[in-house]
Amino acid sequence: IIDDDDNIRQFAADVLTAEGYYVIEADTAEKGLSILLGKKKKNTETFDVIICDIMMPGADGFEVLKKLRKSKKEVPVFIYITAMKERKDLRKAMEAGADDFISKPFMADELIRAVKIQTEKKEKIKNTYSINRINKNDGEKSQPEEDILALDYSGNIFIDNGRKAKFINV
Repeated sequence: IIDDDDNIRQFAADVLTAEGYYVIEADTAEKGLSILLGKKKKNTETFDVIICDIMMPGADGFEVLKKLRKSKKEVPVFIYITAMKERKDLRKAMEAGADDFISKPFMADELIRAVKIQTEKKEKIKNTYSINRINKNDGEKSQPEEDILALDYSGNIFIDNGRKAKFINV
């Protein structure tokens, strides 16, 4: 959880810890990136979900996601929590590549639902994509050459390989 607001960060951490998640907190974007990108020598952790505020002193949440994507590390589920409430802010967050967007203040069940739904969606994409890759290569699994763009609510996966988009119904 990356958020400069101690109360929000602690609330989110308490909610997720109570649900059985192991939570790591950072109070600035810079500290969060240091943890996520493994700049500390002993950091070998992987993350399933990043919950990040957008408006913070110094670097903002958009910068966190941008740097994470540039790092070539697998980007886990990324959920923005923010006091921004306008439709254009939601649009900007989604265009940046966020999986979800929660407006502050939020209820515990809203956070839990977002985390569960987005992690299930990501797992479904990963499993379906792996199965399709295995089938295409006569049983041999290869590294994906394509980027998954999105999974819609009807179960279609949108894939972009730089040339054209494909749809796989799951």
